[in-house]
Parts: sequence; C-alpha cells; structure tokens
Amino acid sequence: MVASSDRKALRDSVDPPGPATVSEPGILHPTLAAQRFDYRRHVPDERLRPFVENIWTITWDLQEPFTAHVLPYPSVNASVTNEQADVTGLVRRRYDRHLVGKGYVVGARFRPGASGPGPRTRSPGSPTPSDPSPRC
Repeated sequence: MVASSDRKALRDSVDPPGPATVSEPGILHPTLAAQRFDYRRHVPDERLRPFVENIWTITWDLQEPFTAHVLPYPSVNASVTNEQADVTGLVRRRYDRHLVGKGYVVGARFRPGASGPGPRTRSPGSPTPSDPSPRC
C-alpha cells in the first residue's frame, strides 16, 4: 500500500483549486484502513468544480473481509461500485462498509448546497417522496 506521507502528498497534489470545504477523508483508524484499501481524490473537470468538490476512488483486494468505518462529511455523494450505484445525502452517524474480495468505488462529493433544494426547501412542482414524477 501507499505510505501515509505519500498519500497526503498525493491528496494535496490533486485537490481542486480554490477553497475546499474538506481536507481529509473521515476514515476512522486511517493507518489500519490504508493497509486494507487505497483511497484517492481526483480533481473534477473544470465545468463540474462549482458543484463537485472532488471525485474519489477506493480500491481493495483482500484475502480476508474488512469493515471500514467512516464519519461522512455533511455532503451529498454519488457513487458507483462493482455491485451498485447510490446517492447518499447527509448521514448523521458512522457509516460502516464491509469490504470483501476485490472491488472498487468511484464517487463524487458535491459541494455543500450544490445538490439542489432539500426536502424542506422543495421548489413548487418538484417531486415528493409520494409523487416521484415531476410536474410540468
């Protein structure tokens, strides 16, 4: 795996220009985690930078299962794994991800407020959980 100082240098070199709202992943037990999987951040395309803070990837190839513990940032993330696609909103507790065998995740962390109005500030005509189709 990549040494901790090398990982920090890599993160610093790929952060998007301008003020970032986060600087480190919220991975608990980072030394142990770095031995089990590789986390990297990538600069989003210039057209996405007003909305996307960073693109992130996680890869693993494990002989034994490992559970990663994460304290998520207060941001919306869209992610795709080798098994599923997901959009996660604000999570208020520790997130546990069970990693088995070989896999990957590619995700986009949106900047705060960049994902659009939330349920309490829904604009007129936008879908509700009981009415998933937008009104024209």
